[in-house]
Amino acid sequence: CASCGDCDLQNFTAATGGLITCKRDGSYSYSYSYGRDHPATYFIGGVEFSVPGECWYDDCGVCTPGWEVLECRDDGTHGTPMRGVGCAACDATACALHDATFDFGGRVTCEPGTSPIVYYHDYDDDGSVDYEGTVEPCSYTDCGDGGIGSYSYSHSYSYKHGVDWTAAPSPRPTSTPSARPSPRPTPSPSPHPTPRPSPDPTPEPGDPTAAPVFAPTHKPTPRPSSRPTQSPTRWPTVHPSPGPTSRPTWVPWPRPSAKPTSSPTSWPTHRPTLRPSQWPTPRPSHAPTAQPSPKPTSSPTSWPSHRPTLRPSQWPTPRPSRAPTPRPTARPSSAPSHAPKPAPTPLPTPRPSPEPSLKPTRVPTPKPTPSPTATPGDPTAAPVFSPTPRPSSQPSSKPTKVPTPAPSARPTPLPTPRPTPSPSPEPSSKPTPAPTTALPTTALPSPAPTSVPTISSPPSAVPTTAPTTINYRLADFSATAPAELAEAAFTGTGLKVEHLVVNLTVPATEPVHVSLSAWEQGGGGFRGRRRKGGGALRFYDEDPDNPGYALTSDAGSASVARWIPAGDTILTLAAGALRDRVNNGQSVVQTITVSLDSDDAIYGRERNFIGSFAVTVLDVDESLIAVNKFLATTDPVTSGAITAEAKENAATFVFTAALTSLPFSAVRLEVEGDVDAFESISVDGADATNRTIEPADWASLATYTFRVADDTVLSGDRDYSVWFVARSDDANYDSRRSATMTCQVIEDDVAFATVSGKALTVGAGVDGPTFSDGYWITLSAPPTADVIVSLGCADTNVFNTKRLLFTPDNWDRKYVAVNASLADPDVLEGRTARLTHYVESADAFFDDLAVSDVEIAVEFSVDSVPPPKLELVRFLDGGNGLDVLFDSPTNMIDGEWDIDCATLFEYAAQQFGADGTCAWTNSSALRVTFGAGAQIVPFDYVAATTLNSAWLKGGVLKNDLDGATLTSAAQYAEAQKPLHPVAPAVSITAPESVGVCDGVVLDARGATGGGSRALTYNWGVLTTWDAETDADMASVAALEAKLQQADAAGAVTLDLGFDDLLEGRAYDFLIAATNFLGVTTTAYATVDKLASPAPSVQFQGAATQTMVRSDKKSLKLDVALPKLACVDANVSSTALGFAWRAWRLAGATYVRDIPDLAEYTANPMSCRLPADALAAQTTYKFQVTVGFADSMTINNSATTTVVVGSQDLMASISGGVEQTVAIGADAELDGSESYDPDDNDAEGAMAYTWTVAHVLDDGSREDANSLLSSTDTTQSVLAFTPTTAAGWASGATYEFTLTVSRGTRRAAYSVLVSVSSDQYMPRATVTGFDESVKYNPTEDTFAAIYFEATSPDPGRTIEQTAWSVGAGQSAGLLGKPSGAPSPMLIDLGKTRPNAVYRLRLTVTDSIGSTSSTVVSLTTNGPPTSGTFAVAPYRGTALETEFEFLLDGWSDDVDDYPLTYTYGYRLVQDAALTPLVADQYASAWFLTTLPQAPNVNITCVGRVFDRYLSYAQAFTPVRVDPLEISTEDLSAFAGDLLSASADTGDGEASLSLVSNVASVIGGTDASRRRLSAEQELIDDLMAHTISAASLVGTGSSAAAAAQVLSTVSRLTGDPDSLSESSQTGA
Repeated sequence: CASCGDCDLQNFTAATGGLITCKRDGSYSYSYSYGRDHPATYFIGGVEFSVPGECWYDDCGVCTPGWEVLECRDDGTHGTPMRGVGCAACDATACALHDATFDFGGRVTCEPGTSPIVYYHDYDDDGSVDYEGTVEPCSYTDCGDGGIGSYSYSHSYSYKHGVDWTAAPSPRPTSTPSARPSPRPTPSPSPHPTPRPSPDPTPEPGDPTAAPVFAPTHKPTPRPSSRPTQSPTRWPTVHPSPGPTSRPTWVPWPRPSAKPTSSPTSWPTHRPTLRPSQWPTPRPSHAPTAQPSPKPTSSPTSWPSHRPTLRPSQWPTPRPSRAPTPRPTARPSSAPSHAPKPAPTPLPTPRPSPEPSLKPTRVPTPKPTPSPTATPGDPTAAPVFSPTPRPSSQPSSKPTKVPTPAPSARPTPLPTPRPTPSPSPEPSSKPTPAPTTALPTTALPSPAPTSVPTISSPPSAVPTTAPTTINYRLADFSATAPAELAEAAFTGTGLKVEHLVVNLTVPATEPVHVSLSAWEQGGGGFRGRRRKGGGALRFYDEDPDNPGYALTSDAGSASVARWIPAGDTILTLAAGALRDRVNNGQSVVQTITVSLDSDDAIYGRERNFIGSFAVTVLDVDESLIAVNKFLATTDPVTSGAITAEAKENAATFVFTAALTSLPFSAVRLEVEGDVDAFESISVDGADATNRTIEPADWASLATYTFRVADDTVLSGDRDYSVWFVARSDDANYDSRRSATMTCQVIEDDVAFATVSGKALTVGAGVDGPTFSDGYWITLSAPPTADVIVSLGCADTNVFNTKRLLFTPDNWDRKYVAVNASLADPDVLEGRTARLTHYVESADAFFDDLAVSDVEIAVEFSVDSVPPPKLELVRFLDGGNGLDVLFDSPTNMIDGEWDIDCATLFEYAAQQFGADGTCAWTNSSALRVTFGAGAQIVPFDYVAATTLNSAWLKGGVLKNDLDGATLTSAAQYAEAQKPLHPVAPAVSITAPESVGVCDGVVLDARGATGGGSRALTYNWGVLTTWDAETDADMASVAALEAKLQQADAAGAVTLDLGFDDLLEGRAYDFLIAATNFLGVTTTAYATVDKLASPAPSVQFQGAATQTMVRSDKKSLKLDVALPKLACVDANVSSTALGFAWRAWRLAGATYVRDIPDLAEYTANPMSCRLPADALAAQTTYKFQVTVGFADSMTINNSATTTVVVGSQDLMASISGGVEQTVAIGADAELDGSESYDPDDNDAEGAMAYTWTVAHVLDDGSREDANSLLSSTDTTQSVLAFTPTTAAGWASGATYEFTLTVSRGTRRAAYSVLVSVSSDQYMPRATVTGFDESVKYNPTEDTFAAIYFEATSPDPGRTIEQTAWSVGAGQSAGLLGKPSGAPSPMLIDLGKTRPNAVYRLRLTVTDSIGSTSSTVVSLTTNGPPTSGTFAVAPYRGTALETEFEFLLDGWSDDVDDYPLTYTYGYRLVQDAALTPLVADQYASAWFLTTLPQAPNVNITCVGRVFDRYLSYAQAFTPVRVDPLEISTEDLSAFAGDLLSASADTGDGEASLSLVSNVASVIGGTDASRRRLSAEQELIDDLMAHTISAASLVGTGSSAAAAAQVLSTVSRLTGDPDSLSESSQTGA
């Protein structure tokens, strides 16, 4: 505008489609009113902003660096300042001057002849000077600290003045301030500030005024105020303060402050900051920031940014950006974008885009597009050339040239040239040139007649029974809805509601049925789609005791039906907006459709009384990442920090993460921060750092486990911080960061020194010491300074090491040597002495450390060596036993490998368990395997007790030399913690979803990693949905209480009834399992409670299962028919059908890629994956849908994820671990049998590297790679010729090492090679035996070693081959005579578990020359330390359901996972009858049992490790006979078999057939009866054959055994079989 009075005003509200409004403020109109409580405001999208003034000026300028020149020219009425900026110098020739008064709209004038120049500023353009100041005629500005620019403000305001003020201040301030301040301030501030401040501040500030001074001084006040003003000044000070004000100034300083304000200025800077502020300014800067702000400004920049903001601004830029924003702006830009947006803008562009948008804009364009939009919206200001297929909801201001096929709801202001085919409900204000031809006609006549008469159709043949009434013509309705509703979450106090009123124009004589439905229209994630019931808007019953709020028991509904009684015209409903977890931005428009129906014809359905109106719902949902500690009782957080702590010994931190709203695209959560500080990071049990969340799974949480390695360094407590960053095409989520998760590692390492032997024995004779002894001292951690251990003994005839030095660089264990002589040569007897230790160090942790004394027994003995002593006791990694090492070979007491633990150790039953076992692995090493109830725990120096040491009995153990007399003294050794403690493996077995009538059993049994001890469990539940009623909240509270009770009881299963879970809701159940080593593992299961019946289906085992490619895997289902007790439903057939699907994860998406899935799921109850079926380092998802086979309409699904991990490469050198080569003869070492069990060609070819070291006499190694300098050491076969010239030594031993690598994986294998001086020595070669695998010590099983013996000298022959077993190992292992030809057989049934055997082959030629080779055989051990139970102990055949439970079993870490099978024996020594057709992951099993000959049945449970070594346990149960008639048995069996067949469980059918056969079999008499039941036998045989086709006998030996066992039972009496049954058998 040229001035405030010369401006063409437009209807701003109409131009923005009603989006922008304002409100008056008394007599101040729209002026900003100082001192008033309610300044004028305006609204954009429901957000309120302050109106800066009625009129303001914008010079659109920016500061220009350089000299600024000002002249004050006298024009006769006032002085005109002439201003030049950015000048090269102060002289006029170097600077172009401009009229500053004109530049500032006449608001700035000056006083001629003054120096410095006095200038005046009339801010509000009312003719009165608002501010007077001075400025130098010439000054330099760098656009950072004032200068002339200090008065070039871009706002001015007009005020309506009412009360004047005094020209000069009073000596003392008044108690109540004046309405306006005086031009000069009082010497001291008034008790109450003026509503509007004086232009200059007081010399000594006190409490600030309600609003700050209008313009700042050129110099700051002598002292700052004691506290900042509540609101900042509208204009900044000349120099910014060191720190920003809590709230920004209205207009910014040209240079930004050192750090940004917490919220932006109301007016932007002339130059943008380098980084955007967190919140945008209400008006943008003239030039955009280098990168857009996270949230857009309410109005755009004058010039678009190079790339659009993530969300659009409220107002578009005058020119569009090159690329459109992901979502349209509230108002379009003045020129259209190059390409239209997918969804239209609420307001159109002044000019149409070349192509129409997919849907119309809310407000039409002034100029229409050449062709109409596909779906009409509001009309354009001018009509399109051809009408839309359907009319717009509101008529256009001018009619189209051609009418639409159907009339608009309201007529256009002007008629169309031609009428519509059918008339509009109301007449137009002017008639059309031609009348309408269709009936019915309009309800009321038009004000003026048409130029052509209406052509009516003939009257009806039969008149109506009732005349048309005036009410019929007048009947209509209107609806008044709240303008906007704000989403809210239910908190237990009722949701805020607003009234919606439906008003009839005339009453009806019958009740009027009113139907209302809420639709979500456009916006947010639905991209313009319209969906019924979508969105937050719901109808509620209002609480009569709490008006304005919904009943707390009402969940609301998106559609509702009500009645208006006859004679009434008004219906009032309550509407609210429940948070819907969809981020639609600031608001979303929802449409409410109203329709009427009544038996009164005036509102009958045929009149089609339907209307719709829009309601704006203010959205409160945000796109955030919620994190929490696992099992936390507090709410998740989306910002800030959350802290968890754990001791370093078991430093595992588990957090849960979930999204807070539905994303519109997949969201990938990436872990950032101190990622490298963790030993491992896993997501839902699988090693990973990132996770992709699909929109459909947005509400599901994930568990992230961060593990810190336990070191021995005394590094103190430390914090590691990580957080999630979202990556997504959804702009709401992209780059969103979660709260920081701080992991506090509590240092639990302590400084101590252990003594390996605390009771020594030394020999003394008349000539001095006869044998010595010694021990090791080991520090627990590296010291930071030298540690000196001084040793002393009061016995002067004991000689020992006096001093040990440990340094930070060399803190390896140190040996103390001890010997002694007789105290008196004439006294030939023993004595005792004590060796003490004193520690000193500059390291405070070790200085003056207490070290155990060592008892010394000085013996006058014929022995030449001391007896053995304890050197080390360490827990196995699995926590299920101990490795006990002695410092020298022992006599093993009686030479037997297995020994009663109580013979060797004190407190054996207490510490190792009542059924703990001890077995020698060699003569100096013992393996203790715990039984149930073991109590020994790892040594804790801070709290050392008898429970954390192993106590060796004295007087039982000798060394292994013949004639030894001395025995070991009683002593103890601390049980050291395991090197790599096992973590529990726990999972919650539960269905993904359950039917409306079904409860759910959450079962965490079968967890491993307890190390023979019971795990401790903690339960929790999370709900990612919002409660809608008080009943919802009460249900969740009751569920949480139930879980707390389970925790208190130590429950490992949780049985929930069908009414414990709410229909249509999902629950995340959490569990944490902790073993006695302090290591915790977590798991969770998500259960959806359906609102309809569904079969029960679930995978056995964890939701995420891990395996390796070389293993077989069986995925077993548990299936049950749906329960229908709580609903009124029937089904025609109960037979179930199965549909299996599988996907492979490729990148971030799953693809269907398991071509042999049908073969693997031939038994529909399981998926049997053979070895090598899946690719390594790949994730798969398996899903099965189970439903009624006739239609599959009632169905349910279960999903499990299988993560195939990576295996180590297998390096191998053929020929044995000890081989011999001859000097001067060609030799080969063959590593070609090395292989990659993952067969992962994507990692490239296998690489080979050979190295060699010389083995010295003391056992150490010396590098000898120079011997291979002329040999290719990168091939799988190493070919070399050892010659003395090359440096090889005859009689020497060398260690060859082959290292194979592929990708990031590496493996090494070493053999010892002896060099013989006999070039023609015989050759002993092992040609076939795999030393890399573990062999199971199974009865009647043999391993074969293939070999050959040759001589390179034709003149020599092989005279003998002989196999021998290593020292201390039984020769009975050989399954053939020692000299038998190849192959040699090893009787695995005579091997011991977890042992390593060295088998030597020696060949001798005809001149007596020999050579040998050694192979090693490693045995596997079965799982141990578990229990087997069957409940109940007593039951009835065919009726009682028995539960088998194998619990608490442990094994070596690399032997997991464990699998289980179940069976029974009817009589002792009978063949095992299997109950399952494979090994499954479930540690429990439910079944009925058969009738036994003597009532008692032996139940058998077997636990397998991954190498198929198994332990079996037995328990008896009593099964009473089933007393039932033959006829009832036939019917009963038919029902059972039919139900079993319906579920598709072939294994259960086979067991059932066997059980039924046991009832009808038994005694001879019963067998005779059996022939009379040939029909039943035929039926049982048919079920057997059908079940046999399901269980997969071709891929499972156990399945074949189960089928054969069932057939055997049925054919016990061949005479009773029909011909068809005999054929089937």
